[in-house]
Amino acid sequence: DIRLLHTMASPGTLPVPTGESGAGNAQDVDSQALEKAVSEKKKENTRKVELVKKTLLQENAIIRQKQLEIAKIKAELAKVDRSVADQINILRNKIDKADRDYSYARREYIAAEKIYEKTKANMMKAHQMKTLLSSHLAHILIHTEEEKANRLENLLSQLNIKLGQTSELSSSKPSERPNPNPNPNPNPNPNPN
Repeated sequence: DIRLLHTMASPGTLPVPTGESGAGNAQDVDSQALEKAVSEKKKENTRKVELVKKTLLQENAIIRQKQLEIAKIKAELAKVDRSVADQINILRNKIDKADRDYSYARREYIAAEKIYEKTKANMMKAHQMKTLLSSHLAHILIHTEEEKANRLENLLSQLNIKLGQTSELSSSKPSERPNPNPNPNPNPNPNPN
């Protein structure tokens, strides 16, 4: 405060005695004026110091308020950052799990696809074999029936039986069936004793 008072005091404004040995009254007046001027300067400087202190206190209060607000904002930002970081970690963990699940499912899919292709090929092969064997069986049955029909035709031809007579022979009684021997004589010997 003393340095501030010395700095703020202006030497040119103070009355300076002009004579080396003036009258007593003049010296008293000059001394009183000097003391008064010094007192006024002190009061003025004191007011200025108080004003500076008050201003500094107000500024410090404002600064403290700003610091508190900044600290609060920093705390909120840190809280948001922690929340975002937590969410990011959760999402990353979920992404990692989804990636592992995808890799496992892809391996399973590739294996199942191979099994499917192999099974499909086996099924097609079995189906082709079944079709081929069924066709071969049909040809064998047709050939067998044709050969059987040819043999029956030969047999009927050897027995001199027409196809229309087979139904008559099957429906007639044994006594009504024609005798294959045209000789009416039951005695086979034509010369009597």
